[in-house]
Amino acid sequence: MGWRFVDYVEVKKTDALFARKDMLAVLAVRNEEGEFHLRLVGEEQRCVALVGRLGEFVECSAYALRPDGCRRVEAGGHACLEARRDRGIG
Repeated sequence: MGWRFVDYVEVKKTDALFARKDMLAVLAVRNEEGEFHLRLVGEEQRCVALVGRLGEFVECSAYALRPDGCRRVEAGGHACLEARRDRGIG
């Protein structure tokens, strides 16, 4: 794949995940400006918190702690479907 995210979903100080330093260390990375963002893994650059097979069934392993940016995108909603289409995910 030719695209790579530099900064993915930001984890802000007001997000529940930010208060859980143990989880933050596993799920997030810090950019050059010192902001935390969810970590992307694998060739497809998917969120480290996603568990399952893309295009089939995926769930968030940190659902209760997910940052505001994740909460704004409803699974199966317009923004979700658009992002899936842009990335060639069924």
